[in-house]
Amino acid sequence: MEHYTAALAINPDEQVARFNLAQLLTRMGRREGAITQYREVMRLDPRNATAHYNLANLLAESGRDAEAIPHYIAAARFDPHNARSQINLGNLFLKQERPDNAIAPTQMHCVWIRTHSMPTTIWRCFWLAGETCLAPLSIFREAVRLKPDVPEVHSALAEVLDRTGTARGSPA
Repeated sequence: MEHYTAALAINPDEQVARFNLAQLLTRMGRREGAITQYREVMRLDPRNATAHYNLANLLAESGRDAEAIPHYIAAARFDPHNARSQINLGNLFLKQERPDNAIAPTQMHCVWIRTHSMPTTIWRCFWLAGETCLAPLSIFREAVRLKPDVPEVHSALAEVLDRTGTARGSPA
């Protein structure tokens, strides 16, 4: 840590040292210090998606969900391939019992399918919103078209087809 602080004493706008210091503070369990450093990184580079994502995680872990939400949104906007930020955002909305808000980030995520939690998150969103299975059916059909090599997507589509009664061999 001594060399990060030395680098920042020489140049307070040194982003790499500041970002790495934030990561070190996180690993050391010094959340508030890490939060301060990530905020400084974003002051220097407001489009730093990783800093937004890491800050959002720290805020959410600290129970500061309302503060975390805009940073997950920024992380998803500045790096649309960051599926985790979209999933975490959807999960925060679910935690706040705002399922209508949770559906959109989860739908965006279907394009970048990379995790096993995605099908569960989509189901929880639509179940809590009182939606029928037709909306997730279109999402998973599109997901299979985009990512035909991901087994979890095929499994999720099969589950939707089964629940809607449209699976082969199921009564229609």
